[in-house]
Amino acid sequence: MDSDEIKEKIALLQEITELRQRTTVLEDELKRFKVSQEVEKPKGAKVGQEETQLQQQFREQQMMLQISQIIGSSLELQTILQQIADAAASLIDRTDVAVIHLVDETQTYLTAVAVSGMNLRPNAQRMNFITGEGIAGAVLSTGKPIYLADAPTDPRYIPGKSTDRQVRSLLVAPIIAEKECLGTISVHSKKPGIFTPDDERVLSILGNQAALALSRSQMFDATQRRLKEVNTLFNITQRITETFDIDVLLLQVVNLLQEFFGFYHVHIYLLESASGDLVMRQGSGEIGARLKDLGHRLAAGVGIVGYVASTGQPFMSNNVKETPFFYPNPYLPDTTAELAIPLRSGERTLGVIDIQHRSSQSFTDNDMTLVNTVANQVAVAIERVGIHADLQAALLHEQTTRAQLVQSEKLAALGRIIASVAHELNNPLQAIQNALYLIKLSDSLDEQSREDLQVALAEAARMADLISRLRETYRPTTGEEFHFESLRSIIDEVQKLISTHLRHHNITFQYEPDPNLPLVPIIRDQIKQVVLNLCLNAVEAMEDGGILTIHNRYDDELQVVVLTVTDTGAGIPSNILPYIFDPFVTTKPGGTGLGLAITYDIVRRHHGQIDVDSKMGEGTMFTVVLPLKQT
Repeated sequence: MDSDEIKEKIALLQEITELRQRTTVLEDELKRFKVSQEVEKPKGAKVGQEETQLQQQFREQQMMLQISQIIGSSLELQTILQQIADAAASLIDRTDVAVIHLVDETQTYLTAVAVSGMNLRPNAQRMNFITGEGIAGAVLSTGKPIYLADAPTDPRYIPGKSTDRQVRSLLVAPIIAEKECLGTISVHSKKPGIFTPDDERVLSILGNQAALALSRSQMFDATQRRLKEVNTLFNITQRITETFDIDVLLLQVVNLLQEFFGFYHVHIYLLESASGDLVMRQGSGEIGARLKDLGHRLAAGVGIVGYVASTGQPFMSNNVKETPFFYPNPYLPDTTAELAIPLRSGERTLGVIDIQHRSSQSFTDNDMTLVNTVANQVAVAIERVGIHADLQAALLHEQTTRAQLVQSEKLAALGRIIASVAHELNNPLQAIQNALYLIKLSDSLDEQSREDLQVALAEAARMADLISRLRETYRPTTGEEFHFESLRSIIDEVQKLISTHLRHHNITFQYEPDPNLPLVPIIRDQIKQVVLNLCLNAVEAMEDGGILTIHNRYDDELQVVVLTVTDTGAGIPSNILPYIFDPFVTTKPGGTGLGLAITYDIVRRHHGQIDVDSKMGEGTMFTVVLPLKQT
């Protein structure tokens, strides 16, 4: 409870106490008067008049006390106002009708909210007036009561719309709270000239009571709204700290704003840097979901949203038809008011929160302040999510780079070992080949021995060729060895080499070359080995047949050539996939696990990149990226 509410409570208690004291005094005076009358038994009209006045004052004080107690204990505004109207009809003699009118939200009409007398409550809507007209308009403008002894003779008087009554005497008092005239309280009579200055005093007191009830109601409504605002801000702040998913966050924000404040519709647009358009990322309700599915967007500067994005300033309109740059949304035909707040981070505009409503005069400065606070929090959250995404990307890049460095070191060590072993095997192998050649020259060998010797020589030659290729692969390369070659011709050569395998395994080969593919600086035999290794692995993965597809394309922006080899085989298990390029890691029974390790090392020494994507039961795709410039 704030200081204003405490002051109001204290003032109300003081008023009730004073009324009780005055009522007690009047009760005592009335008792003494009755006792004196019994003792003295005076006669005459004066005594009767005094008794009537005391009884009237006593009844008035009791009624005021009752109203004050109701105001202090109840928040039912309609009940209180009706009690006040009934009190006016009861306390002011010869009153036919008592009415309380309040100014509506548009400040255009005086609306009858409480009526007492002549069974007119069902027809109260016939008693409404325009605020600037008639006696009520004069009371509103001056803030002072007006009494007409014979209303129809006054030029300011405007007859009511009901035909079942005729107003002669009319007394109207203002309802003023915080120096603002909120409405009027009036009493009518069919008889002319019957109201008195004392009646004016009573009606003014009742007007003050109505003002007090309205003030308390407005304060309660304001408190309730502030509570909603605090709850909304708390919920939004809580959700912001709980998620790093920008779409989830924005959806929660639009739903909270609509839920707590009953707005017609809430959008959040984000600025797309590439096009400059405002893309609707989230919207409330079914319409919001539909607009998002349709990819709803606004071009720069279009509509109130575009205006706010371009100026960086909030904008509020309670009559969009009078806003020249309003852009109607066909899915929201009932929009009459719109409030748009920019999402800003420093000097940058990230997007716009757009709120639309059906009724005019819906938005206030308080709404703008609230949504601006929400917008500030959302902007901070968007920045935080962006920073988190950047950190995640940096972390992933660091992890990838570290893994590549580790892999490179592994392959470098493997290369040194293979080169050393190949060198050590080469010398004895040459001796074996020489010895076998000398034996072959002998004339004493029979036919079977010569056949066996020929097999041994062939195998020794195959082993020598393997050792030569290993030494060649892991020999340090120089810039002079790179030549501009046609990747398409290499793929054609590989297709010829594996055509028999493809036919025996019932595999369809598909190759879709890029007609604009440039020549690539490579070591031809090594890249040929890369393509051959990837194709043979694909064939072995499709035991029951399938499709082997090779794509290549040129990326002008990155200045690279991209080669993909895709199969429809069994796929690579997820627990093996991260280590597939490591030496001795294999999914094939009896495999050495060196093919992909060697492939990875060749691509790396071409300053390229190789990646794999695989799904169990669907297939595997290897992607090789080769730069057009060797550095």
